[in-house]
Amino acid sequence: MVSCCQAPYAIVCLGVRKKRTLSRADWIGAAFSALADGGAQTLKAESLARSLKVSKGSFYWHFKDVNDLKRAMIQHWQGRASNAVDAEINRTGQAPPAPVSRLLALTDTRHGAPFGDSATEAAIRDWARGEPFVRQAVAKVDARRVAFLTGLLRQHGLGAPEAAQKARLFYAAMIGREALGLTGMDMVQDDLQALLADLLAA
Repeated sequence: MVSCCQAPYAIVCLGVRKKRTLSRADWIGAAFSALADGGAQTLKAESLARSLKVSKGSFYWHFKDVNDLKRAMIQHWQGRASNAVDAEINRTGQAPPAPVSRLLALTDTRHGAPFGDSATEAAIRDWARGEPFVRQAVAKVDARRVAFLTGLLRQHGLGAPEAAQKARLFYAAMIGREALGLTGMDMVQDDLQALLADLLAA
């Protein structure tokens, strides 16, 4: 029988039989929460293990080192920030401007959500200032999002130059929402919906 001290990936052990093993996703989720709360400097195996109440052995069961975790985080974020959102919007098959409104709803992540809250993207952008591979990932996500928005606006009947310009403007407002959300401006989501209506009406 494996005891608590012999199981490096046990998060809780009551007696000697009951334990829940941590998955790779558990560690990534904890890392995103740490990133949102304290920045990239908090992404350390020891501090993350302490937050999960396990030994560092569990961390090294899933990741070679902290850099491996960081790259897994960015890969996960890219998938959620682009691929999953695009697929969900395309799945609904709604006519414009409903897809853009749906995009706003999908990107409005509240406090306590898995893999970080609404502060996560702002923290990733801060992280990108000093980490080239993160900066490259953010640039790819930004370009894809703007292109996606441009396509949605073109479906609404806007010409290519106008759609691209308004997509950039609207996306800039979405990025600004992340910063404003940190100061408790809860009505920013409604303001973005109003901005969208103005852009489409014009």
